Amino acid sequence: MEKIVVSDTSPLIGLAHLGLLTIPKMLWGKLYIPNAVFAEVLRKSPGREEVQRAVSDGWIIVKKVNDMATVKILNEVFGPGESECFVLVRELKAHLLVMDEKRGRKAAKRFGFRLTGTVGILTTAVEKGLLQAEDMPALLKKLKDCGFRLSNDLVRQFAGS
Repeated sequence: MEKIVVSDTSPLIGLAHLGLLTIPKMLWGKLYIPNAVFAEVLRKSPGREEVQRAVSDGWIIVKKVNDMATVKILNEVFGPGESECFVLVRELKAHLLVMDEKRGRKAAKRFGFRLTGTVGILTTAVEKGLLQAEDMPALLKKLKDCGFRLSNDLVRQFAGS
């Protein structure tokens, strides 16, 4: 059975910034994103061209969310990408949601969704032998340098690996 994974915007941008956007493809084969996430990625660089290529190649699949009434309610609290991700996870009965934003992650846990983020993807890639553990500190520094909010504790944790 195929593992259904839905991603929010920031993990796509972060992985593209690292030159590692294909890691989700290697881990899960496909990645689903709602229309709002695709629109956000197209407005933001880096990542735009890489995500467009992945969509053209067919391993990132853009899905229209059906329950727009729930999206509208969620939009009162969350951004459009996060709101559509929550609904798409439910509609697809996804196994995993990839999201970095703290408030969104907190809500996803309350909704009972399995969750990972950019750092979780990198960690899984190390565990599966797709990346080397010794590369993690440099990758985290690069993420932090481009504006990703990572705790100093997290960065220190990997500096010791």
